Amino acid sequence: MQALWRSAEDALDYAIANEEEAASTYGEFSRQAPNEELKVLFERFAADETRHRDRLMSLKKGKTLKFSAKAMSDLSRQVAPGAATGKVTTVQAAYEFAVKAERDANRLYSILCEMATTQEIRRVFKALAEDEERHRVQIDGQLKKLKSEQGILTKLFNRTKKG
Repeated sequence: MQALWRSAEDALDYAIANEEEAASTYGEFSRQAPNEELKVLFERFAADETRHRDRLMSLKKGKTLKFSAKAMSDLSRQVAPGAATGKVTTVQAAYEFAVKAERDANRLYSILCEMATTQEIRRVFKALAEDEERHRVQIDGQLKKLKSEQGILTKLFNRTKKG
């Protein structure tokens, strides 16, 4: 675990940076997608992550975010899954990375929801957590489809085996 958050603003900056990274990563996945369906899926996720960032930035600008002092002192910062650049070289690896990133984002927003001191802020983080969980489910479903007998990963593997 990394160091504790020093403030609500520190936690918010961390979440904003993660959303920016996610939007960039999904944009790159979209550009490298092997088919139109995946390209559109990742483009949509990139746009969603950008909206999440904008929502978080408006919280920061409004200075309405407060966390309980106990929550700030008790909670360790989550470790982000890391940048995709240079680490994701296959379609399957991209999907596995995305599933982990979405799961981690859901956990982060669930934690921030619990830490928030107002219902309004809790609703924002709960909605963000739910969006991230929907993304994870969709990506996981796409990965299973790709791994199926008719999926592109299976076809690529079979072509490679045949030589």
